[in-house]
Amino acid sequence: MTYFKQPALPAGKARLSDLTKLRDVAAIGCSDPDLALRQTQVYDWFEQWNERFFSNRLRPVHLNVALTSYGATLGLCHCAPVQYIEIHPQCWKSRIGKTIILVSPNKAIGNTEMPSAAWVVLHEMIHLAEAQTNGDINGDAHATPLWVAWCNFIAEQLELPLSYAEMKRGKTKADSDGYRANVWKPRRGMEPVIREGTRLASYDETRCFPFSETDVLMQENKEVRKIKGEEVERLPSF
Repeated sequence: MTYFKQPALPAGKARLSDLTKLRDVAAIGCSDPDLALRQTQVYDWFEQWNERFFSNRLRPVHLNVALTSYGATLGLCHCAPVQYIEIHPQCWKSRIGKTIILVSPNKAIGNTEMPSAAWVVLHEMIHLAEAQTNGDINGDAHATPLWVAWCNFIAEQLELPLSYAEMKRGKTKADSDGYRANVWKPRRGMEPVIREGTRLASYDETRCFPFSETDVLMQENKEVRKIKGEEVERLPSF
């Protein structure tokens, strides 16, 4: 049984020649061979995710391996005035099967072992899809109807054990470390569709799609924020 249809997409197919040009140029200025390889990889993942989930409708943008604010952000999708995506190098540290408990490698792309960076690219592409479909992202980028629709559509395709819903802020409670965190629950009148064999994702898991809040990469970022002395009310942003 199929629960979710593909959400709205930008008009027209993407020009793959544009993606090829961006990929060819990306690694030219990198003196570090590892960075050059990663710069090429993010374009490879963009191409494969675009074909698999977005019907090749996302227009290619610059994809940069860059030092985002680690501990707070693992990836960023800049929508205006220029659209581009940034992925933190730390996302290559952990690989699927070790930190991402949601899918096995053969559910991803062929039998390729994929680092967390590949999934952060997918996350940012959902933001890009909304920006290129609606012209912008209004309000909480992880709480819009289109964001939730994409999470559910892709989760079903990948057989992730989570279902997603629009959430509203509730009371706060302390976690095991004494940090107070917001409790979120589905908005009234927007009852979630729970796929058979799944559970409802928390608000943090909706924000961190396709990761779960117990994944190692998420917890590592949380610890980094504690070291920096910042509030740890929420998991890292994307």
